Amino acid sequence: MDSVFRRRATQVALGIGAIYIVAGIAWILLSDALVLQVSNDIDWLTFTQRYKGIAYVLLSGLLVVALVRTGNLALLKAQQRLHIGEVRVQDLFQHHPKPMWAFDEETLRFIAVNHAAVAHYGYTEAEFLGMLATDIRPPEDVPQMMRLLSETLTPHHDAGIVRHRKKNGELCHVHVSLHRMRIRHRDSVLVIADDVTDEVRTRDALKRQELQFRQLHDSLQEALWIGKDDVREMLYASPAFLTICGHSARSLLQDRTLWLSLVHPEDRPIAEESLLNLVAFGSAQCEYRICRPDGSVRWVADRKRRIVDASDGSRLVGGIIEDITDVRAAAQALRDANEQLEERVQARTAALQFANDELDAFARTAAHDLKTPLNAIIGFIGLLRARYAPALGPEGDRMSALVESSARGMNHLINDLLALSQVATHQLQPVSVDLSAIAREVVAELRQSEPGRQAEVRIEDGLHAQADPGLARSLLMNLIGNAWKYSGKRACAEIEVGRVESPDGTEFFVRDNGAGFDTRQADKLFKPFQRLHEASEFSGTGVGLATCQRIVRRHGGHIRLSSQPDVGTTVFFSLSGRARTRPADEPPRDSGFARLA
Repeated sequence: MDSVFRRRATQVALGIGAIYIVAGIAWILLSDALVLQVSNDIDWLTFTQRYKGIAYVLLSGLLVVALVRTGNLALLKAQQRLHIGEVRVQDLFQHHPKPMWAFDEETLRFIAVNHAAVAHYGYTEAEFLGMLATDIRPPEDVPQMMRLLSETLTPHHDAGIVRHRKKNGELCHVHVSLHRMRIRHRDSVLVIADDVTDEVRTRDALKRQELQFRQLHDSLQEALWIGKDDVREMLYASPAFLTICGHSARSLLQDRTLWLSLVHPEDRPIAEESLLNLVAFGSAQCEYRICRPDGSVRWVADRKRRIVDASDGSRLVGGIIEDITDVRAAAQALRDANEQLEERVQARTAALQFANDELDAFARTAAHDLKTPLNAIIGFIGLLRARYAPALGPEGDRMSALVESSARGMNHLINDLLALSQVATHQLQPVSVDLSAIAREVVAELRQSEPGRQAEVRIEDGLHAQADPGLARSLLMNLIGNAWKYSGKRACAEIEVGRVESPDGTEFFVRDNGAGFDTRQADKLFKPFQRLHEASEFSGTGVGLATCQRIVRRHGGHIRLSSQPDVGTTVFFSLSGRARTRPADEPPRDSGFARLA
């Protein structure tokens, strides 16, 4: 640049000198010719020659003054413009939003740094000016920087993304551009740095996610694929295709007709229709068979759908191919097992039904065969006591009364056993049953059987349940009958029928203030012929509560007892399946409570 300025200044100076010489020669020649034309007088010539030189000196002096003045004005204006330009450049450099600095190309020492660099890197301007350009680079990156500076750089060179170290030790990624220029008469490099740390981290995170996603795809047993929207070209296929169909993912990408050629000929229309549905509706799924190169046939589930990029509206299609051969085989085996099980269940049900019918017929026959002689005994004993009472005497009358009572007891026992057996075979017809109304009918029958009995009976209104009406009546007859019987020794018996809410749902209850019992022996009460009181104290066959338990179970409910000796008993029951079943080894919830489900 300096040589150009020197050459230009020399040319200007030579030009001015040449002009001055030409003008002087022209002045001499022209002025002499003009003087001779005026007169040849010696005095005239002497006079004109003297003042002609003075005039030339004056004119040339004025010309020199004008030239010097014009040159000085131009130089001053140029200096002013240069100063203004330097001020603007300096202001732009200092206030530029991106970090900028300049360093000596030979010594690598910083010679200028702007405010953005000071704020970004944490060094003061004085600290920067005492450092080298290599000081802000990690030690392992310095050789790369030196190789770059040793190369022949263009005036403006993009150095790409490099790492810088801040004063606090934090590493950052910056995009650097280098500009070679002379600053303060030294060959220097102007650097502009753009922090791209967030972009680099985002890019690295995306790369990691892509790698993890690809590793996940590669590890899946299902084959994943992505293709163009027209389904004519596959863009990606996961390695699982090799396991499923026996062909590598690369071969599927190279030959777009390969997959359809693998579909079993009988199932090919299914696969082709699925592709048409994908194009038409955006999603499709189906199952079909494929033929592997080794000759084996596998079942696959093909699920696919259209993928739309919301940012630019571009569309792709993607899908999953899953080998379901084992699943279908297991499902078929399960169906076969279910069919066999159903056949066995039907056979056993038929056998059980036959056995139940036989048992029912036997029970009815046995009941009839047993009740006929019992009724005869009762009838003949009655006739004997009526016709031959004087002959029997007191002892004979007592003995005949004992025979009649035993026969009637046996008759009641047969009826109870027959009712117990019929509970299991009774066809349930559940409807909404008014338990309050049934309880009142049962109490009315009991009062009619013992007109002189004093008992206070409270029955809650609105007791409704879904139950079989006949079994519900049998249940209440047994429970209220027990309460009536076991409270018979009270001067004023108290019986209550109602309901309560418990964690198991709504429970109905029958409560009395009768004899009560020890709940530790409560399990016995739900077994036929088990009694906790002597027959001499309270009559009965010991079958009533067993019948109640079967009725409750048939309705999916539960039954439990709470009792204390000489205080009374409460029987709780439900007629729904919401109550839980207590395991056989679970103890009662408290000492005065027993539960049987």
